[in-house]
Amino acid sequence: MKSDAIGDIAFVVGNARKSLASARLRGRFPVKILNLLSNSGIGNAVLLNKPVSGYHAYFFIKVFDFEMQEFVVSERHKNPNAKFYFDICDNFFSTHFDVLWKDKRKDLKIFSTLVDVVITPTFTLSQVMKFNTNCKTSVIPDFCALDPRLKPRANLFEKIKIFIQKKLIMNQCPSFVWFGHFGSSNYSGGFSDLLNLLNYLEQILEKKIVVNVITLRKQCRRNLPTLENIKIRCLSWSEYTHTTLLSTFDLCVLPIHLDDFTLTKSANRLVDSLAAGLHVIASPLPSYLEFANYDQVDIAQDYSCMAKRIKEFQLKTPAATNFYPIQYNNQLAQQYFDLLWQ
Repeated sequence: MKSDAIGDIAFVVGNARKSLASARLRGRFPVKILNLLSNSGIGNAVLLNKPVSGYHAYFFIKVFDFEMQEFVVSERHKNPNAKFYFDICDNFFSTHFDVLWKDKRKDLKIFSTLVDVVITPTFTLSQVMKFNTNCKTSVIPDFCALDPRLKPRANLFEKIKIFIQKKLIMNQCPSFVWFGHFGSSNYSGGFSDLLNLLNYLEQILEKKIVVNVITLRKQCRRNLPTLENIKIRCLSWSEYTHTTLLSTFDLCVLPIHLDDFTLTKSANRLVDSLAAGLHVIASPLPSYLEFANYDQVDIAQDYSCMAKRIKEFQLKTPAATNFYPIQYNNQLAQQYFDLLWQ
């Protein structure tokens, strides 16, 4: 083993909130797992808000502004052996953001030429980046949040809250869940996809059901439709809620309308659902199709088909899953090691 052959590495997340998916899945989680695998032959991995000189390698997580560009140019001059990676998880070239992201695209293109490799969570996004920036790419999927080594700490209030919520969920048979981003004024994805599915489902249901929604955004509670056969129950997202409560449900529904933005999205929600032992009914995203061979996963081609599958869903004891989050995350960590050793 090449012990200490590679120095310390830095994951730079800018001013991203701790709850932001990119900061967790592409920054904090890799840092935690890389440091746990102490026989990797690399130094210590750290999480930084701003880049600091002197590291062997830098992973810039969704940050690529002028300040980052200046740092890479300066650090290459001072430290010619340093390696630079740019991790991007959204399609900034989507036609939905032609106006909003016009200036950001310029910085993104410049930054992509300054780094050694651009890292994406999906193959489809890597192709987009290659086409638009002519950069070298590497695909490393999102880490699974249900790895027990990543389990967050909780205070007594959170533990009591989860205990009560579990009791309520266990009275639902079967229990359905959707979790994810609420959406924004710039893009009508996320929760609106679920509402579109529920409109189809409402038309064919013959008995009442409860759909549980776990999301960070409080707007969810103010945007609930009145449906005769469907009660939407909102649960506030937190890391502890996500990792502890998810396995209580029976079925996760993941409806996503397909366009040039969503087609590049990662499978992190499906991966977490598999790790929690849930059945999954999902839209045919390219990253989701990679898991279509799992017994627990059902890919539905459209919302109408998905609604019928939900209506017909009967809780069965799932086959022993062959998805193991520790092994999965270790494999992703190995991809980082391979990249660093190149």
